[in-house]
Amino acid sequence: MKLKQYWPLCFLLAALSLATPLWAHHSWSTGYFVNATVTIKARITEFEYQNPHALLLLEVTDPKGATETWTGEWASAGKLSREGVTKGKLKPGDELTVIGNPGRPPDEHRIHVLGIRRSDGFKWGRQN
Repeated sequence: MKLKQYWPLCFLLAALSLATPLWAHHSWSTGYFVNATVTIKARITEFEYQNPHALLLLEVTDPKGATETWTGEWASAGKLSREGVTKGKLKPGDELTVIGNPGRPPDEHRIHVLGIRRSDGFKWGRQN
């Protein structure tokens, strides 16, 4: 057999194998309203410094005084590390203002974190 006649098939298989990792990652717009932002005041209950996304587990008091548990999906640990956010930078009990895109649907209490600030002056990302 001549391999030359199979080059289009080999090219297609190589291209598909390189594109597969792109299909595995999701767009933020599938889980969040990327054209909207919300600001919440929260207390950290847990900070999961991990890949592919760090997570902030947050306690938020709603306008009626009830406590809600929110999940903040953040950047990867690698990206955060390059931007000065280490595993010990945020701790349970820290009070934060979190700016981000609200989750779909809203009753899941999720936020794609775009920015945070802490009362001691620490800031990361967008601030409005």
